[in-house]
Amino acid sequence: MSRFESDTAVERRGGRPAGAVAGDVITYDGVIDPSWWVVMGPNGGYIAAIAARAVIDAAGGPGRRLHSLTVQYLRPPVEGPCTVEVRVERVGRGVSSVTFRMFQERGTVVTGVAALAVVRSSITVRELSMPDAPLPADVVVPPVPDGFTPIPMSQHFDNVPVFGTMLGTGEASGVARTGGWLRLAEPTPVDEVVLVAFCDGWWPPIMELGLGPMAVPTVDLTVHVRALPEDRTDFVLGEFISPMAADGYVIEDARLWSRGGALLAESRQLAVLM
Repeated sequence: MSRFESDTAVERRGGRPAGAVAGDVITYDGVIDPSWWVVMGPNGGYIAAIAARAVIDAAGGPGRRLHSLTVQYLRPPVEGPCTVEVRVERVGRGVSSVTFRMFQERGTVVTGVAALAVVRSSITVRELSMPDAPLPADVVVPPVPDGFTPIPMSQHFDNVPVFGTMLGTGEASGVARTGGWLRLAEPTPVDEVVLVAFCDGWWPPIMELGLGPMAVPTVDLTVHVRALPEDRTDFVLGEFISPMAADGYVIEDARLWSRGGALLAESRQLAVLM
């Protein structure tokens, strides 16, 4: 078990039912690890990954995988135990719908909804294409600038910057776009849970505008999982863009691609500018 897998692990309470049915409420215990902290608390993608583990265990199954996850962050979680409660709202022939909430002693910290679905025969339309990017081995990653202290979460990633500038250099591209190749520091097969974390696994693109130090806590995050990579041990290319910011809030869009050009996941989040 890798560090990511252990830090996002959840344990189901009670017995294990034969299969989820509408009305089931299944409770899980987990632990929020402080090594995933960013500026004001744990990374939102990390918290979403914990919830995704519980959701998949509760309503996933052969041929039925996580397709959509939406998380609303009510208050910053704290270090230590957490409980995830998953309610199965409906189990259809092709789609299972669930709601969930995570809580600690201080009350509910996140709520959300998710859809798990089977793969169906359908038309295929691909209007999106992978952005041009050098391969990971061809990128020279600059050293961390003197005096710059990375956030704790960065220890869990082996990322290769491609788009934008290097965080901590004091430089800014002037365009709210950043990203590059993502990989966990410890070898971990890329699955739906890893993709959820990767969708919030880069510094906010709004920082590329050179507006000075800021915190960008997430209000809500929606992830759509499209596919798993051909090589689940390889890097994933992430492109992160902020198309707009106004009234103290910013939108961040992310797309994840396999090395072979397959679209793996898309996400959109609303965050506060502080």
